[in-house]
Amino acid sequence: MNYQLELITYLNKIYDKKIQDILQKENLNKLMKLNLNEVKSLVKSNEVFLGSDLDEFIINLIPCNFEGFLLREAISKAHNATYPILYNKMGEPLKNYTHNNFALTLWEEFTNKTFIDDLRESFSQESFNNYVNENLDTVYDELINNIKIFKSENNITIPYNNNLVDTVKEMILNNKLSFSYALSLIDMDALRQEMSNVSVDLNFYDEFDKLEDDLEECLNKFFKFNHEELSDFLINKENFILFKDKLIKEI
Repeated sequence: MNYQLELITYLNKIYDKKIQDILQKENLNKLMKLNLNEVKSLVKSNEVFLGSDLDEFIINLIPCNFEGFLLREAISKAHNATYPILYNKMGEPLKNYTHNNFALTLWEEFTNKTFIDDLRESFSQESFNNYVNENLDTVYDELINNIKIFKSENNITIPYNNNLVDTVKEMILNNKLSFSYALSLIDMDALRQEMSNVSVDLNFYDEFDKLEDDLEECLNKFFKFNHEELSDFLINKENFILFKDKLIKEI
C-alpha cells in the first residue's frame, strides 16, 4: 500500500465533506439554479480548516478488518513504528499473535492520531480550492443528492391547522421545536413585569430563569400571538413556507 496515495484519497474524502457542509447551509432551490462555475466560486469563497471537530469522522473512515490493518500498517511503516501482524498474506486473520489486547488498543490509538496529524499537515486552503476546481464536476451530483436527503430528513415541519398556537406550544414543550422559539413567541417584558409585581428579586432570578423552570406556564400565560399573527411571524420572520397543510422550514 502506497501511504502517500492513501493520504490523498482520504484527504479528498474530507474535502468532499467540507464541500457538502458548505452547500448544506445554502437554500436548496437557490443552489439548484447555480451553474457549476458559480457553485465552485461559492464553495471557494469559504475559509476551511481541519480542526478536531472532524477527528471522529476521520477515524470512522478507516476500514475494519484486513483493509484497515493494511492502512494502519502503512501508517506505522511511514513513521518507523512497530506494528502487530494480525493477518497472513492471504488476508486471513491469524489465530495466534504476540500482541495482547492492550497493546493492540495502544497501536490503534497511535495510528488514529498519526493518521489525523498527517491529514492535517496535508490539508490547506490552496489544496482544497484546487480539489474544487478539478473534481467538483465529478462529485457534484452525489453531493447534491446527499444534501437533498439531509434536508428532507431534517427540515422543520409544523402541521398547519386551526390550532396553530396550541400546536406550536406542544412542539416546544416536546422538544420538536427549539427552546429558542419560546424566546420569540413569549412576551418577555410582560413576564418580567409580573415577576416584579410579586417582588421577585430579578438580580437573582430573572424572566429567563422563570422561562426555563416553568416553560408550559409561560407559554400559556404570555404567548404573544393569535393564529393569524403566529402564521405571519413564522412565514415572514422565521422563513417557513406554507406547503399544503404544513409549514416547512429548510435548515
